[in-house]
Amino acid sequence: GNVYIADSRNQQVLKESLSAGGYLQSVFANSATSGPLTVEGLAADGSGNIYIGNAANAEVYKETLTANGYTQSTAVTSAFCPEGVAVDANGNVYVAGECGGQVLKATPSGSGYTQSVIASGLNQPDGVAVDGSGNLYVSEYNNGNNSLVVKESPSASGYVQSPVAGGIFEVQGVAVDGSGNLYLAAWTNGQVMKLDFADAPSLSFATTPPGFTSADSPQTITLWNDGNE
Repeated sequence: GNVYIADSRNQQVLKESLSAGGYLQSVFANSATSGPLTVEGLAADGSGNIYIGNAANAEVYKETLTANGYTQSTAVTSAFCPEGVAVDANGNVYVAGECGGQVLKATPSGSGYTQSVIASGLNQPDGVAVDGSGNLYVSEYNNGNNSLVVKESPSASGYVQSPVAGGIFEVQGVAVDGSGNLYLAAWTNGQVMKLDFADAPSLSFATTPPGFTSADSPQTITLWNDGNE
């Protein structure tokens, strides 16, 4: 129930802790404790560990929850402009590196992480989210009116990329819920949009006598095949 806020301009991460009748604010991390800190992406895992994307040095810090507080370590390096950060149930960390046009994956290995590139050639990837099946959703921030949200699906040889949505200008954030619906934060439009992938489409037509066309015809729905399903 705690909320973590990336306060980039003030070079800090704030924590809003549940308290009686509301929240209690504290400074979770700042430049005094972490060195130069330009916070762009934040994520939390199921164990209460926090991951901080620091654009100042192209790294992602891991704040590991301990009995006495948190211990900081580096989970990802060379993540140029780490705008979006996500973590899955296995502790894998995913980073959208806006300046490098890449999505990085850091896999826990021994006492550290093994880093690999999942996707490259993206136009300013800004947001990244991961679902319960390990699929990644990545949003492009700046590609004109053809900005994309792409899905990276795990396969035997790595990941297979497919488009999910297009024509949405400057998508800065993406999230996915337990049903697989996506939520997009569009900077230019000042909107949050929902892409509903869980609910079957339905059409309702006006009451019409047999042999006539309803007054609200035609209506359109769009279907597509997500893989061979």
